[in-house]
Amino acid sequence: MKDLGVVIHILGCEVKYDVYTGVSYLTQYQYTKKAIEKFFGSEVTPCDTPSGVNITLSRNMSPTNEDEKAEMTDIPYKESVGTLLWSSLCTSPDISYAVSQVAVSQSNTGERIRECFDT
Repeated sequence: MKDLGVVIHILGCEVKYDVYTGVSYLTQYQYTKKAIEKFFGSEVTPCDTPSGVNITLSRNMSPTNEDEKAEMTDIPYKESVGTLLWSSLCTSPDISYAVSQVAVSQSNTGERIRECFDT
């Protein structure tokens, strides 16, 4: 083993240390910031909760014909769900329920699912 000094980054996470309390914690600030910019652009309004209380996803929102399926081919839904899953597993367990709700729909996504989150 070799001592490389104070840990700043490890496995894609930033390590923060509070000298006053002696507490270390992990954050994925840069990862999350890049993901938000990639999937939503830079002009996003922060929210207090990971999911709206009135959002309910169902199979009825999935595409029912080939035209609706074709509309969703250019939308990186699975990639964005994977990004959220990684974040929820590493440093943000508070978003796990919301991520699980959108992950259920990833095999058959449709425009109506996306519209839920645009409101």
